[in-house]
Amino acid sequence: QNLLQMYTGYLIIVVCSTNSLLVDSYNQLKGAIEGTVCICETPLGISNESTKNPTGTFVVCTTSPCFEGWTFIPRVRQNMRIFVCHHKFDNAALEVAYDLVDPSEIFSFTVYNDDIERF
Repeated sequence: QNLLQMYTGYLIIVVCSTNSLLVDSYNQLKGAIEGTVCICETPLGISNESTKNPTGTFVVCTTSPCFEGWTFIPRVRQNMRIFVCHHKFDNAALEVAYDLVDPSEIFSFTVYNDDIERF
């Protein structure tokens, strides 16, 4: 079973420390899941985009500084667990995530044959 199918209806934030990892993550996820995948470059953008389809799976790819700013914005998506992803080669983003959210909300991902796998 595709990992992200298990999280249907969740807000999933993919934190990336570099623009190349951001684009790579976006391209991998865009082709691998059913759901909205976007890139947001401002904390408010994450909040605004995540409310557009409150019951669907929503994946936001963003930078570490943007994610850090977003953690200070009140949550507008009710009854949603937030999962923070990071590209498996992106240890810097992982450190940022661990500083700002509960460790149980974090998972790593990579894509093999259009399937998201957890590490």
